[in-house]
Amino acid sequence: MGIQTGSERTKRLYKRHHSNQQVEEAVRTINEFKDKIKLPRYDLILDNPWETEDDLIETLMLLAKLPTPYALSIFPLTLYPATDLYARAKRDGMKTDDPKEVWRIRHFSFKNTYLNRLFLLLDKYARRGDKISTKMMLLLTNRKLRQLRLSWLLYIILDLRPITIQRLKFFLREGLKNIRKGDMSPYILYFRFRSGSPDSFNPQILPESWAAIMKDSARSRPMTST
Repeated sequence: MGIQTGSERTKRLYKRHHSNQQVEEAVRTINEFKDKIKLPRYDLILDNPWETEDDLIETLMLLAKLPTPYALSIFPLTLYPATDLYARAKRDGMKTDDPKEVWRIRHFSFKNTYLNRLFLLLDKYARRGDKISTKMMLLLTNRKLRQLRLSWLLYIILDLRPITIQRLKFFLREGLKNIRKGDMSPYILYFRFRSGSPDSFNPQILPESWAAIMKDSARSRPMTST
């Protein structure tokens, strides 16, 4: 089912006139038959150049309300020639190199931003029937916490579930210690490691405790689109 966005502003751009309440009702109806059907998939569009962070957060909050299990199919916005959005992009002076941006685009690839990764985290939880609550999503998207880099720490904790109390204490203690020093390198390396970058993990340039945790998490590293 094509949800595409939870932002009222973006829905007008896509000429989609349904409400978020209608989406929730439809998903609840589908969820009533979860034992009789395959895992439902809900389509989303990211990397819309006209969307703001607020638009993305609206979509994340909508998804956090939906009953699980479900899977997300995430696509970047593609500006096809002879469409209203393509014409708008031309008017707004956006680069529209047709062969590169339309015909050769990787349709399952999107930008590796923090907010985009929250969609992957939601997908990871929803596929196994778990939820990230709306209260937790408010913390993950809170601007003040993001400025202080505390949301990164919370993201890592959630991404490593199931997590032991010992590991939780470690991340809280060592993570805050790094933040106070202004050293974000363990977090940057962690995100590269989880996304499968070739140069993502070199234990020799990490504190021993961080390296051990990241090695341990490799056993459960998911395959994701980046």
